[in-house]
Amino acid sequence: MLNLKPSVALVYSLAAGLAPVDVLEKEHIDDALAWIASGAPIFRTAKPDVPPKHLVSYFLLFDEAAKKVLLVDHKKA
Repeated sequence: MLNLKPSVALVYSLAAGLAPVDVLEKEHIDDALAWIASGAPIFRTAKPDVPPKHLVSYFLLFDEAAKKVLLVDHKKA
């Protein structure tokens, strides 16, 4: 069993629960799981990129009634 901080273990658990739709996505999930399990820091500690590889999250706002998505610029990366 992995010895991870609770927050990191939760991220690992969520990523491990993803069902890939193709081989490439499976490779990406496997890479992410190996990275998380490695013990490397996964959360950004300083802008813009410390550590160089860190967890990010994206979301999509979808208006189901209008069948439209909201697109915005990512300005504060």
